[in-house]
Formats: sequence, C-alpha cells, structure tokens
Amino acid sequence: MPEPRDQFLVQKYTLLPLLARDGMVSCVLLLVLSVALPAADAVFFRQRDAYLPGTVLGFVMAVLLGTWAVVCLVLARRRDLDPEWLDLCARTIQAGPFAPGAGPDLPPGTVAHFWEMPTPPVRAVSVGVILLPAAVLLSVFLPRYRAGARTIEENKELATAGLESVAETLEDGGCTDVWYSDPSDFYAEYGYTVSGYLQGGEEVFIGPEDVKLSAVVDNHGQLIEVDYIVGVDIEKSLEENLDRARTQLEQGREVLRNIEIPTKSGDLFAPELLPAEFTDKMPGVYPYENTYSWQEEADGVTVSTDYYTYPEEEYGEYDCAYIRVAVSCPDAWE
Repeated sequence: MPEPRDQFLVQKYTLLPLLARDGMVSCVLLLVLSVALPAADAVFFRQRDAYLPGTVLGFVMAVLLGTWAVVCLVLARRRDLDPEWLDLCARTIQAGPFAPGAGPDLPPGTVAHFWEMPTPPVRAVSVGVILLPAAVLLSVFLPRYRAGARTIEENKELATAGLESVAETLEDGGCTDVWYSDPSDFYAEYGYTVSGYLQGGEEVFIGPEDVKLSAVVDNHGQLIEVDYIVGVDIEKSLEENLDRARTQLEQGREVLRNIEIPTKSGDLFAPELLPAEFTDKMPGVYPYENTYSWQEEADGVTVSTDYYTYPEEEYGEYDCAYIRVAVSCPDAWE
C-alpha cells in the first residue's frame, strides 16, 4: 500500500516537467509582451516616452520564470536518482502485473494510475503558469493605455476648437473654399491644416492669380505654422511677380494675424516673407528653375521661402509656378 509521502512524490514528479515546459513558454511570452506592449503604447496611444515600470516588470518576471523553469527541469531529470521515488517504483512493480525488467524508474502517471492516486489538473496548471504572468503584465499597462486614450480624445477636442476658430478667421477675411482636416477622422501627431483661397481657388492647381493661405494647428489647439502660396505668371516679368507677391503676402498676413488661438511660441507674423536672400536668387533662376531660402529669426521662428516651377521643356498649359512661404514656430514639430 502507498504511504502518505507517496502522494506527494507522484504530484511532484508529475508537475515538475509540466512546470519546466510551461515556465519556459511563459518566459518567452513575457519577453514578447515586454516589447509588444510598449510598442502598442507608442503606436496606438502616441506615447513618446517608454513606460519603464511595465517594461522592467516584464523582463524581471521573464527572468524569474525562466530561472524557475530551468530549476524545475533539473529537478525533474533527477527523478531516477531519488531514493524515495525509486523505492515507490519498486513497491509498485512488486504489487502489480508489470512486465519483466520494468523499472526501476516508472512514469508518475503509471504509478498514480496503479495506486488510484489523484493527479494535479494538468490543463489548469498550464493555463495558470502561462497566462497569469501575462495577465499581470497587461494589467500594469492598461491604466497607461486608458490615460493615453483619454489624452488623444482631449487633444482632438482642442485641435477641433482651434481649427474651427482659424477657419472662421479665414472666412471672415474673405477666403473661399476654406477646408480643414477633421481630427475625429484620424489622429495627426504633428497637427492639422486649415486652408483657404484669398484669391482664386477654382482650379485644381495654383494658377497665376491664385493666393492660398494655410495654418497648422497642433493637438493642443495652438498655432504652430502659417503658409502662404502666391501664384506666379511666367508671362510677366520677375519684378511684376515679386511686386504682386509682396502685396498679396502682406494681405494674407493681415488676414492670418486675426487668428485668435494662441501661437505655440515666437511671433509668426513679424518675419520678412520675401527675404533678400531669396529675391537675390530669383534673377538667376526665373522662370524655369526652382530655388529656396531658409532663415531663423532671433526668437527661433523659421522662414522657408521657395519658388516652385517646371523646366522650360516640360512646362505645359496645365503646369504652374508659385512662391510658397512657410513660417514655423521653433518647436513646431516637437
């Protein structure tokens, strides 16, 4: 008859190989989750800083489970050297109809079946060892995910309010075809654009007489950039186009200056929109070569002035030339 300790031995050597296998599986799963969960945090909830408590916990749990799995494997493989186990196997062989030469080490399941001993619930143990640590790690990230989701929704509301305010300013300033991105359709990490035509706007491209104004609003409802596009008529002289551009840029600035939402930093309406560096380059490229200039103001605001056109041999009826000026906050894209 089995002794009281025999039940413990059967459970021990039934569980050890199972714990070694499932512990290693759980270790690998935790390592994968330690990388995947922070990645999901960055991709879906736009978190820029790594969540160190969750990442560190995942790697620590993985190391502990991996170490535990190795220990269980070593102990399981020492079964055939355990005198108590070998004694139980010997008594089992003597009491039962086993084939000649059986033993000295019998499988724990065989011993348990012969003596009608209960064995641990294998499936429940596997589920617990593999899924419980993963669930613990996920529970650490869930509050972070919820906070990220709330932040995104708050940012969308702020951006929408800012976009609506800018759109109203453009319309009040006489712009037509005013359009802006809808934050409820997608989340733009670096902001949304509002555009309208101060002049023209009926064509699908910038015509010689067109003037387009744009503003970029970030996810805090702040103004971070203003853009001006003035069409260029290559049939006219450079001086005529530059004079018209100066006039239209100043008119556009007066419209955009009425935007009521705060600017993130710097003064977007102070810089010269056609700096000397740009106008000095124009005689050498007009009308069929591109050129640009870039400068930084004392407060960090940057001014990018570009002339876009097509080579003479490619310039056709539906091609266009224009001057684009973009004035950006120093930290617009951070």
